[in-house]
Amino acid sequence: VGVGTTFRVTLPPSSENELRRLTSEVAPRQPPRRTILVVDDDAQIRRWFERILPHHDVTTVPSVDAAEDALKTRSFDAILCDVMMPDRTGLDMHTLVKTHHPELLDHLIFMSGGTFTPALTEFFEHVPNVCLKKPFPKADLERAIEKVTRSTAPRGAHAG
Repeated sequence: VGVGTTFRVTLPPSSENELRRLTSEVAPRQPPRRTILVVDDDAQIRRWFERILPHHDVTTVPSVDAAEDALKTRSFDAILCDVMMPDRTGLDMHTLVKTHHPELLDHLIFMSGGTFTPALTEFFEHVPNVCLKKPFPKADLERAIEKVTRSTAPRGAHAG
């Protein structure tokens, strides 16, 4: 009493093969580092993307105009774009990408937190692009990024 207790635990040593098996089972697969452009007029949402995607190179912009400027100087693996914004909308972003960066059209992911107008509903019936409904879990976001970038090597952050 007052001195403490000593426990001895004796475990048999693991084999090297067992250690490799355990390590490979535990290690999560890290997705390739991608360059992601996020277009959203809400500053909080832009900060959220920067926080939850630290393993990617994330550039956030508040408008389609700013996205247009970013696309002139950088190459992106995926573009995430809010549908409803005050000036130019996600539909304008789709037109911009289709016209000036058609190679990225399949890499455009839409996000929406609101109800769709009849025009938007018709638009989304005719385009194959993913549209995530806000709020969405990180896992859905990661799956969408993986889906649109699956067949391409990471572009990296370089001027273009």
